[in-house]
Amino acid sequence: MSTNLRLNMSSLSVPALAVFISFASIVYGGGLEPAAAPAPTMKTLQEVEPRTPISSVPYTIENSGSYYLTADLALARTDTSAIIIKADEVTLDLMGYSIVGPDVGTGSGILIDHCSNVEVRNGSVKDFGQHGIFNNDYYGEDSRIINIRAVSNKGTGIYLMGFGGLVQDCTAAENGNRGIETGKGCIIRGCSARNNAGYGIYAGHGNIVDKNNAYYNQNYGIRTGNSCIISNNLALDNNGGYGISTGMACTVIYNNVFNSQSGFSIGQGSTCIGNVARGNERYGIYANADCMVDQNTATGNNTGGGAYPNMYVNAPATVGTNHAP
Repeated sequence: MSTNLRLNMSSLSVPALAVFISFASIVYGGGLEPAAAPAPTMKTLQEVEPRTPISSVPYTIENSGSYYLTADLALARTDTSAIIIKADEVTLDLMGYSIVGPDVGTGSGILIDHCSNVEVRNGSVKDFGQHGIFNNDYYGEDSRIINIRAVSNKGTGIYLMGFGGLVQDCTAAENGNRGIETGKGCIIRGCSARNNAGYGIYAGHGNIVDKNNAYYNQNYGIRTGNSCIISNNLALDNNGGYGISTGMACTVIYNNVFNSQSGFSIGQGSTCIGNVARGNERYGIYANADCMVDQNTATGNNTGGGAYPNMYVNAPATVGTNHAP
């Protein structure tokens, strides 16, 4: 069964017919040609994120905002830092360029001077008489160092003294002290620390240390404070001391230490699960009292000779199923 609907114009009243004609003119009326060319809708990068270029050093940032390098920059002076940041809420993009120091003196590459919420990213800082990047305030918060290479500085490559910092995807190599050092409540992730004269990575209390590698450092590969999470890191190739050494009450999971002076030193009251220690000169895993130690593998250690077992756990402790002949 079908129904055909037809519009009988004669059946419409005069007011209704007027409304119909008006509606039809709206639907079908009007030209297709625009009155004028459309206005541009895209914004320039400067409009989206106003940025200030830095083309020479030394340079002091005194106002919040975004800054960037325009070329490789070299500092000849030995009594100052190349870039000094004195304002909160600053982003400094090195744009893939390098800041190179005089290799002596009292300055750092980038000094974050008693301020918070500063981000430095994308480039290299090398050959300074002090640190590569230095946040000098114990109370400075939320500095972020991303994709930076800190190389051959006389002090520490990347040194954040404050709270809540982030060091991510960075390389710290051949520095005269530590490779990377952070304060409390920080994250160190995806970094490489090699051939530094001190610790490869030194993390303060309450840090997350994840997916890093440390090798050929003269002191420990990775050293942490208390209450840290240390996960998925690799320490190898003759770090001095322990490959990974933790403070108390830490969680140490799925790390690998190979061929350090000793493998792991696990702080009192920590959890140690799923780690691998092999080919170290002394202990594979040394755990202090009150630890929970389970599902770890420690084999082929004590390569230097002596009375160092693959695994040693101080009592009292909870020891699960480990492979440590």
